[in-house]
Amino acid sequence: SVRRFRAPGWTARLDWQLFETAREAGLDVFLTSDLMPYSKESGLAEEIQKLAEQGMPVVGICGGYQMLGDRIIDPVGSGGEVGMELGLKLLPMVTQFEPQKLVTQVTVEVLDSAGTDTWTAYEIHMGQTRFREDLTSKEKGTGLVQVVNSRGDRRGEGVKLNNIWGTYLHGLFESGVIREKLVTMAKIQGYQRGAIAWPDHQQKLYDSMADLIENYLDLDPIRSYLNLD
Repeated sequence: SVRRFRAPGWTARLDWQLFETAREAGLDVFLTSDLMPYSKESGLAEEIQKLAEQGMPVVGICGGYQMLGDRIIDPVGSGGEVGMELGLKLLPMVTQFEPQKLVTQVTVEVLDSAGTDTWTAYEIHMGQTRFREDLTSKEKGTGLVQVVNSRGDRRGEGVKLNNIWGTYLHGLFESGVIREKLVTMAKIQGYQRGAIAWPDHQQKLYDSMADLIENYLDLDPIRSYLNLD
């Protein structure tokens, strides 16, 4: 079970937590928190930490990934005020904001005992999240997935450390393999992967919308306006 919320008190009903700052395609409801200070003042941060210690899976996406770390540093005010904010300390990482925002689409690959999968996702963030320098390899956990850029270069992306996942990838859960891994970790019973992969279903919807436009909309004036005749 997953619920969107802005105050603590109900999280014991969850099987896992999705912690993010932007709506993820293909899912209906989320665990969200927009600001770290609010999470602390409301008691939400403490409750997430408590449940994580009990073994509940926690997934941080984009800003949620940053908030799972030790601290977030903004030396020049790229994301708001200059300063530093302590994170949830569920991942031994530090995020530093930079003036330039990264906006990129990537191909994602996962190779796991649950299966293999390839799909498209995107990143949009101003911060760079890195491990603390005092850590051993074991303390860093493992990479979550591999991403491939337009040049074919591969790199590890995200972190999987026990029951904590962190990633910058919007579109992570478009992969049936990733969803199945999370469901297994959360010990959710009765889950069945959809017969149609989400990207295929999404493309089918786009094609249907395009057919409707082509059949019922007079496109000649639009083509003329755009000098496409």
